[in-house]
Amino acid sequence: MSNWSGVTTTCLISLMAWPALKLQQRFADRTKPDMQAFGGYALFFTFVFLLKWLLPMDAKPKTDENVNIIGRGVLYYTCGLFSFTSVMSFIFYLDKMGFVKGYIDMYLESGERYFNTSTGTLLLLWDFMVHLSLYITIIYYIDNKKDCRNLVIYWGCTMMTSVFTLLIAAMSGSYGTEMHSGSWLNIPYVTSSIYFLLKFLTQPRYFPKYKTYCKDKPNLIDVFLALGLAVGLIFNFVRGLSSLNSPFPLAQLYALEYEPYILHPTNLGRAWMLFMLFCGSFLQVVLIFGLFQTNASWMLDWSIVYTAVTCHGVYVHLIPQFCPGVENIYHIPVDHTAFVIAANIFVPFVALATMLRSFSIVADVKKEDDIQTYKTD
Repeated sequence: MSNWSGVTTTCLISLMAWPALKLQQRFADRTKPDMQAFGGYALFFTFVFLLKWLLPMDAKPKTDENVNIIGRGVLYYTCGLFSFTSVMSFIFYLDKMGFVKGYIDMYLESGERYFNTSTGTLLLLWDFMVHLSLYITIIYYIDNKKDCRNLVIYWGCTMMTSVFTLLIAAMSGSYGTEMHSGSWLNIPYVTSSIYFLLKFLTQPRYFPKYKTYCKDKPNLIDVFLALGLAVGLIFNFVRGLSSLNSPFPLAQLYALEYEPYILHPTNLGRAWMLFMLFCGSFLQVVLIFGLFQTNASWMLDWSIVYTAVTCHGVYVHLIPQFCPGVENIYHIPVDHTAFVIAANIFVPFVALATMLRSFSIVADVKKEDDIQTYKTD
């Protein structure tokens, strides 16, 4: 029988975000900007203590041979805490959209002002819709002794992409002079996403009995996927040069005629382009190489990484270009709207196809004692 105690408890106490924010807003006149980080961390520690008291750590030591099946520990309570903050993000989003009032004003004034942008609003919604779903699922998997490796890798990449691109844009763009102590509340997101991502990437991937990653030679599907990744690599290069204000004619043409949002003074468009130029291009090269390798089980992990990065990035980069919060001169020109949408969606489409191709290669093996556990390189 499934264990829903952790999910139920986490969801219920995460609703404390409503009175917590209302209480903070009520005493906003007594809360200086310099105290934002202190108050935030005090709230975090209080929530973790309450969660650990209601959902204590497992008494029995872990005995499963699959290292990706873990008990209640740091990851479990981190997901519980971030479930609470995801509800906060949703409340902020509702306030921004006018459905509720009196929750985000003080935080925008003395906390993270870049959430007042279209990108910031979309990030609040993503945190609730996607991240909260991942946290709840990871908690459920841990309580029911299931392998949560894929979920943690996906979450770590989306969180890292979100925080890094947002903070780099904020510090280098027009919000650089308006960074307050509330920005320090991002430290747990940065450190936890990097730590758990590296931890699970360096652990051996466990295959159930009689299943393994077996690929004898590449086929036509691999060739088409490699071509798609190569096209995305060229696309990254051109847009990356555009974000650097390169005099290269093609880069200038793209920035001015196709995606002027890249040149927006907040640097929110530019930061994503630079992230894809360096990190995205590296991942594309790795995946192209892996498609033509035999028994490259590490493709399972790296295809998840690339899919997480591109899906999140395209969401927060493409949609703001149609939002009223962005000036019209930075919107996609009408004549090129279809091309820009198709080109942007093409990148996560190829990423998802590559991930599905990688997981489709996990097949049954004939001998009972052939393979159970493999380490990804």
